[in-house]
Amino acid sequence: MKDAFKTIDLGRMSYAEALAIQEQHFNGILDKKRKGQSHDDSVLLLVEHNPVYTLGKSGDEKNLIHDPKSIGAEFYRTTRGGDITYHGPWPNSRVSNF
Repeated sequence: MKDAFKTIDLGRMSYAEALAIQEQHFNGILDKKRKGQSHDDSVLLLVEHNPVYTLGKSGDEKNLIHDPKSIGAEFYRTTRGGDITYHGPWPNSRVSNF
């Protein structure tokens, strides 16, 4: 039986590098679809990156209440929806408070 998707462990890299790899896979699938070619390119990318804040295309930068650099995070505008999203480590001790 064929796997439903391929898993690729990218390890640790920057958010920008991981996004570029994700977009390469996505655009490769789109190109094949446009050409009427079949594809079996479904991929699950596993990656860890440094803390990052993203601002979606419908977001408002004034909702970013502090400078990401103050906690060692980067900031990226994205082409996706949404407002400000934090991507980073979340200590288990904090999760247990909920």
